[in-house]
Amino acid sequence: MLIGFTAGSDYVATPIANGAVEARHKLPPKDTLAGEWISNIGGTPVYYDFDPAGKKSFNGYVVGHQCVDVPGDIRDVAHGEGYYTGTENTFSSFSPCVIAGPATNTVQVSSDGKTAQWDSAGCSDCGPQTWTRAAPIWGFDTSQPANTKFLASKAITKLGHPRFVGQYLEYWQGAHDVITPAAVTAIHAAHARIMLIANPRVRGNDLTTSRQAMTDANLAVNAARRLHAPDNVAIFRDVENNYHITAAYVKAWVATITKNKYKAGFYENPRESGPESFTKAYCGAVQSNSAIPGQTVLFSDQPIDGTSQYESQAPRWNPASPVLGSCTSQTIAWQYLLHRTHAPPNADPDEALPGDLRYFW
Repeated sequence: MLIGFTAGSDYVATPIANGAVEARHKLPPKDTLAGEWISNIGGTPVYYDFDPAGKKSFNGYVVGHQCVDVPGDIRDVAHGEGYYTGTENTFSSFSPCVIAGPATNTVQVSSDGKTAQWDSAGCSDCGPQTWTRAAPIWGFDTSQPANTKFLASKAITKLGHPRFVGQYLEYWQGAHDVITPAAVTAIHAAHARIMLIANPRVRGNDLTTSRQAMTDANLAVNAARRLHAPDNVAIFRDVENNYHITAAYVKAWVATITKNKYKAGFYENPRESGPESFTKAYCGAVQSNSAIPGQTVLFSDQPIDGTSQYESQAPRWNPASPVLGSCTSQTIAWQYLLHRTHAPPNADPDEALPGDLRYFW
């Protein structure tokens, strides 16, 4: 997968050889709310995910908690020194889910960023609580079928033990091979999950029409069905930096994948700009259909320069997310480094949030 940089507040420019400029991703402060938190209520872990929704605001949601598994259910604003206030929707019924009204959040993150104290006045089942920051899990995506020989190679085993492996569902212009049944068996035998990535042939780098999105989504669904991939796992549509994508394509992809009982996903660069960038297209789709964030998960490709492929040296969780107005999203995976050489191993290291492993097969 190809990646690039767009200048923004999350990056600093550093001169390198031949007068070029390299973008370096700045790590967030320890007291940021962004990321995933765990609350053990009655011994059962409950996960809370937060994505940036502006310079000081965050959209969060409860993971795997019936109807509150909706992004933007929690909205908080930073006030400095790790202190946040905001609102949370409360639900008077779980079948159907009926919003009874907003509750008031207060969150105080510890100085080391490892725990947080949360209370939500007016919410009967959610406070006060002590949260623990969830550590992301490590994996990689590769353009080769990750069969037994590939996973057992020294180039791979020295990197670490992946908890998930990204694989392609379609062959695309010689850029990658498709996952094979042997690779499915090998990945599962290695106690890892499979991240399904779709990239049907793209003409002129254009992902623009609803008809094209429906065709692409049906190809991906059929490929997943042939592999016996179960319902509810995510299929990530590969959206490279040089692709042109529209809100119409996003809406139709999400609708078609959802109709077929999979989770709609996009591999995307949230910092690209322009009228046909992913953020513009995604947020435009959300503006016209507020259900899309709850039906969609994102795989961010913004890297951190100077990081390593090795699991032991993986950075703390800090992917970029689409931020355009009040655009709500769920970023559950992050390609934090692109393997730029032809030397083995052919693997781009990734991180994912543990509460979202359910979206991988």
